[in-house]
Amino acid sequence: MLSFKKSFLARALLLALAIWLCTPLHAGIVNTYTNRAAWQAATTDRTDIDFTALGLGAGGYIGYSTATGLTMSGVTFTGYDESNNAHFLYALNPESGWDENFGTGTLLKGPMWYQSSGVTSTYLQVALPSSVTSLGLDLGTITPRGASLRLVVDGVYTGSTITTATNSLTFFGFTADAPVNQLRIYVDSGSLTVTQALIDNVSFGELLSGGGGGGPPQGGETPEAATLLYVGTGVYYLAWRRRRQLRTA
Repeated sequence: MLSFKKSFLARALLLALAIWLCTPLHAGIVNTYTNRAAWQAATTDRTDIDFTALGLGAGGYIGYSTATGLTMSGVTFTGYDESNNAHFLYALNPESGWDENFGTGTLLKGPMWYQSSGVTSTYLQVALPSSVTSLGLDLGTITPRGASLRLVVDGVYTGSTITTATNSLTFFGFTADAPVNQLRIYVDSGSLTVTQALIDNVSFGELLSGGGGGGPPQGGETPEAATLLYVGTGVYYLAWRRRRQLRTA
């Protein structure tokens, strides 16, 4: 009997370890938003980043094409071309007639996605300070305007692919059930050749208690590891008990 108890305990511990290893460690997306006012209503302790604070005159630009990129209000912005292992990020205040001019002033532009040269993926990254559970920003693309962007939070696809507008920037926001480290905005094979992503009017904060609205949750809630352990151990015990009853019948 003692031998069986040790065997049962060992198997239960192995089951618990397997469950723990399979439990996602990333934040879960609570809601996504395409309307800034709705996102703001679900967010508290908000900080807004306006790139006009960089002081660029019309037609001016600054390069931040390094691993450290640009940091404002604790948020670090970088751009990266995965195929060529190269950083690319510019802040610019486009003049009238420039393709980047959406009438919002200074914004950030990321690397090009070259369909013809074999570049498979480029992205703009927004690395956040601690305790951020809500993020919103305006997105755009050039060459062409109206291309698709794939949004990835902490390495996990959010389920959202944004098709940007052709005559204005497009808002995207989300709230999460745990602090988020980063958002990556990908331009990849879903877009046309020589496409670049733009971001502006970045805001972040914390999910307001009871905050809702927006789009449907992406993927639902993830059970806690302790809950999975209780359920898994119980199922294992019931299966053992059933086998024992059959042997003694």
